[in-house]
Amino acid sequence: MRAKSNAIVVAVGLGVALLGIANAQAQTPVIQTIALKSGETQDLGPVYYVQQHSCRSLAIAKPEAEILEGPSDVTATIKETDVVPRAQGCANKIRGGRLLLTAPQQIEDPSFTRLNIRITHKTKDGDVKRSWILNLSLIP
Repeated sequence: MRAKSNAIVVAVGLGVALLGIANAQAQTPVIQTIALKSGETQDLGPVYYVQQHSCRSLAIAKPEAEILEGPSDVTATIKETDVVPRAQGCANKIRGGRLLLTAPQQIEDPSFTRLNIRITHKTKDGDVKRSWILNLSLIP
């Protein structure tokens, strides 16, 4: 009898675990796809590092962008400007920038690849690094 009740507990536990795995897979974020033609530059949005409760910028310098994975002739830069961190519910502008992605002047053949961009924020407490993963489609 004891072995039978242990088997039921294990089966129920395994079912809950499998249900948790199924839910985790369903919550996988969608990776954004960007398409660029020869020489185009696209603004990917604001870049900032903010203190959640006071809406104050923690940056002491302009953020930096580098491409970790992707085509070598595509460039990621940050144009320094004040931005409004609306995602954190802030209303005032803070120090930050806009992330710009630029395609090469001449694209020979269409391509589709993963692009991994790392943003480095300079703060009083040291560098904070975040990564963005995008799908990039280059079109002649």
